[in-house]
Amino acid sequence: MEERKVMQAIISIPKKSFCLVLIALFLCTAGALAQSSSPDVGLVTKLAGEATYWNKEEKKQTRVQAFMKVRKGDNFKLSKDGALPGSRLS
Repeated sequence: MEERKVMQAIISIPKKSFCLVLIALFLCTAGALAQSSSPDVGLVTKLAGEATYWNKEEKKQTRVQAFMKVRKGDNFKLSKDGALPGSRLS
């Protein structure tokens, strides 16, 4: 009887450790995802002319493309004939 209790205790140790490792991985991943990027606030559905955008985090200007996501903090620079007609912002 005593041997059985010892065996159950030994078997339960890896299970507990495995659960703790899974919880730690979940918490680390959730924290990294929460800090990785700003939430999406819109979508460029159509583009006329030339336009570039940049964000505080990236700091380099990149060309705007149709159907790209717009995130909080994005800045846009349009050429004289540039426009973003029909773009959706939430």
